[in-house]
Amino acid sequence: MKTFLSNAKKFFAKLPVMIVAVVIAVAGLAIYIGLLARPVSTGMAYSFTKTLTEEDGVQGGVTIEYKIIFNGNKANIVYSYESGEEKSEQQSGEFWTLRNGNKILLLTTSQDMTQEEYDAAVAELKSDKESWDAIWAGELNASGAAVMKIDAFKLSTFGETSSLDGLDELTCDGAVIFAAVFGVVEALLLAVAGLSVALYIIGKGKAPKEEQPKQEA
Repeated sequence: MKTFLSNAKKFFAKLPVMIVAVVIAVAGLAIYIGLLARPVSTGMAYSFTKTLTEEDGVQGGVTIEYKIIFNGNKANIVYSYESGEEKSEQQSGEFWTLRNGNKILLLTTSQDMTQEEYDAAVAELKSDKESWDAIWAGELNASGAAVMKIDAFKLSTFGETSSLDGLDELTCDGAVIFAAVFGVVEALLLAVAGLSVALYIIGKGKAPKEEQPKQEA
């Protein structure tokens, strides 16, 4: 065991190993920060599950589930419910979306609007600055569309006029799990890099100095 630890210390004290460890740790940290700060977890499901009981006026209990998956300027919304032994088939629909910073607007279904019509609708919205600003302030609901706040981990309703069938908040469980796992890995990478730097510095301090040649009188 002592031999293994000694060899490990010598290995991590080497300059090339230290450089590689630091580069990997720094690159991993940059990627991790970017993942945490990204505005949308593309391709991952934001989900909401709620069970309605008699207190909600529902006999027998009903469990509803929403999933929203964003991909570019479109979102796929999946809805299902379960009541006792009865379970509905999943119903899904694809919707056009428009994002402005940390807010996103759910528009009409992709079947009701072509790409050209979508581009024209977005241009029209942007042409009226007053209405455009009002939409993102939550003051104006554009054609019944829902404005929501979004980040990598959650999607929530925003503004009094904006809602999605009473949903309060959808969570991206995949992003949460990925961030937790990546966080542990990155912590280990930083620890290894820090250890390698420390061992390298200690090793340099213990290295014997070259004797200077004596000058002849």
